[in-house]
Amino acid sequence: MLRRLLLAGLASLSLGTAAQWPQSGPGGAVHRFSGFATGGCAVSAEQLQTMYLSDLRYKTPPFGTDDPDHPIADSFSNAATDASLVFDVDAVYGLYDDVKPNALAVPFNLGDPRDAKTDGTVLLGRRLILEEQRRNPRFWGTSVTLFMAHEYAHIRQFKKQLRLPLRQGEVHADFMAGWYLGAWNRATGGTFANMEVAARALFNKGDYAFNSATSHGTPEQRVGALRAGYGAGAQGAGLDVAFQRGIVYVREEIPE
Repeated sequence: MLRRLLLAGLASLSLGTAAQWPQSGPGGAVHRFSGFATGGCAVSAEQLQTMYLSDLRYKTPPFGTDDPDHPIADSFSNAATDASLVFDVDAVYGLYDDVKPNALAVPFNLGDPRDAKTDGTVLLGRRLILEEQRRNPRFWGTSVTLFMAHEYAHIRQFKKQLRLPLRQGEVHADFMAGWYLGAWNRATGGTFANMEVAARALFNKGDYAFNSATSHGTPEQRVGALRAGYGAGAQGAGLDVAFQRGIVYVREEIPE
């Protein structure tokens, strides 16, 4: 049932030109931040005090049926529910206008204050989805699933209070995203995700900025972690076992 919801949700996503986002009101309101930013896609409370990302505009549920983003949000809701269950986290999800294709995870609720979810918020960038649709019209759902799983892995890190250097933390999330795909492929006989598509998508997100404090890891490092995590999931490793294996992996393979 969960697999059907996820695949149906991702298959139905369709993004056109950017819609006019509402300026006020509960749930679907646009929120703006000054003094908000991160070097990576996981944003800690401490980073909020010292770093900057201008005009982060996002929307979280509820989305009205007359909202142009409603089909996107509804589909992402199915996928987000699956990821929350598998990663054992209680997180808000949303969409945001990313200046560059990206996704974010933060360790607190950015949604409706009446929502009791406490482990964090995942925001999927609209430009990220558009870019993946353009790059791979047939299998773009796999890459979006990968990036979403990466962000939910960060929420798991927040929940477990795991603190790693930025690069190790990002590569650990890659490991866990691979585990997520591997676990689903094990459960579905290999029909859930195309691993080679996922590897190519993640390879494109790597960098060679070895001396940069904001580097997420080289393409080879990121894909290596993805494949290692995928192997753990495909072999039946549970969440906690995979999480610890990922920590060991990045401490051995990724220099601080």
